Amino acid sequence: PLAILASAAAFSYAHHAIGHEPYSHAAFLYRALMGVILGGAYCARGLGIVVYAHALYNLLVAFLWPAT
Repeated sequence: PLAILASAAAFSYAHHAIGHEPYSHAAFLYRALMGVILGGAYCARGLGIVVYAHALYNLLVAFLWPAT
């Protein structure tokens, strides 16, 4: 559980740092929660399901949310 929490925080931070996005507490917590969910899925099912889930989310964001 501690490793999942630590990796979720790193996951969230990396998405802010790599994208040069201004820090938002809500966005950080949302991404950290997704990191916990994907970390749990990784432990339960393996890497494949996590990769597919992340890719599906990226496609949904790309096609359903307007570009800013």
